[in-house]
Amino acid sequence: MLFGTVNRQDRQYSLMNRSEPTLRSIRVANEEDAAAIAELSRNLLEFEKSLNGGMGQLNPWAGGVEEILKQMMRPDTLFLVAVINGEIGGYIKTIIVGHQLGPAELGFARWLLGLVESGGRRIFNFLLRRPRPSVVLSGGYISGIFVRAEHRRSNTGHLLVEAAEDWFRQHDIATADLHVLFANSAAREFWEELGYEPVSLGMQKKI
Repeated sequence: MLFGTVNRQDRQYSLMNRSEPTLRSIRVANEEDAAAIAELSRNLLEFEKSLNGGMGQLNPWAGGVEEILKQMMRPDTLFLVAVINGEIGGYIKTIIVGHQLGPAELGFARWLLGLVESGGRRIFNFLLRRPRPSVVLSGGYISGIFVRAEHRRSNTGHLLVEAAEDWFRQHDIATADLHVLFANSAAREFWEELGYEPVSLGMQKKI
């Protein structure tokens, strides 16, 4: 295991970087990775839609490069990629919820932008008299993970999750949550192997 500091634009993260003799490593994504992540993200969305016909139509921009770049700029979001033999073989998207990262972690410019966006959102909600949330959410959230078919069953997904959990721990995040389609039995088995347990169940009825 190698420890290092990874720069992403004006942000710094002390990230555990795992590399192996098989030329596979896990690192923080950068803008040059956006096209590969977009392709994998779109594959993930289309696969989930194939399992859930009631999911609705995918927007044309869903999983697009521009959307990925926008998400990369968010101060609460981190993309990690698995580089296998010089190519992006998988990715994971993580989000920190309810925990404001400071200037030392984000850089002053990104921290200030996040502060302005958060303040503007609160003012906008107040003016529109939107209801306030009943529960303050806090923790880590795994928004998506996808590994190319040829690299599955090779521990790549496990390494991506472990790196995401490392990032959460660095920010004193005690829990990691995610959502998985009930019809995706392989995904449920994958997460259970990593120690994740069901906490809620969404239900649907065709009417």
